[in-house]
Amino acid sequence: MHDLRHTFAARLRRFGVSNEVRKDLLAHANSDITTHYSAGELRELLEADEGIKHEVYLDHLGKATTGIGHLILKGDDEHGWPVGAIVSEERVSELFTQDVQTALKDALWLHPDLDSWPIAGQITVVSLAFQLGAPRYSKFVKHHEALEQDPPMWMTAAAELRDSKLYRQTPKRTERHAQRLESLA
Repeated sequence: MHDLRHTFAARLRRFGVSNEVRKDLLAHANSDITTHYSAGELRELLEADEGIKHEVYLDHLGKATTGIGHLILKGDDEHGWPVGAIVSEERVSELFTQDVQTALKDALWLHPDLDSWPIAGQITVVSLAFQLGAPRYSKFVKHHEALEQDPPMWMTAAAELRDSKLYRQTPKRTERHAQRLESLA
């Protein structure tokens, strides 16, 4: 977990995320600790999976999206903007930071022992939480049951991803998740 936190925090710092926000994202009481961490690999992974667009666009479901897969909601400044409207790099980074914070909290809610897992398992669960959100990701009951075993049943968790609607919708991305889990077996 330390390596993931370190990378995550360093990336956050590199992308201009304030120390206070880094402290909150990493759940550190002492803000000095967060100065040593970064989120680069996680951002790169999510950028590769989601893509990055500095404009409003429609996702594969026809929903207004921007940045690194950020679904535009009613409370967002960009709500109601036309497709093609430009979104600044600063705003994309701000939205990404918020979305990653949510994904981390969701992943830890689903798997409180996430910190004890190998980094590949952590990254996979956080990435899936980022992609799906807790309500949708929590419906992968057999996948989560496999991950909750002691030790986690990585192969079963991977197989459950492959046997899902998600796999049919985003096969390449979901296959990468499954292979990452299998690498832990």
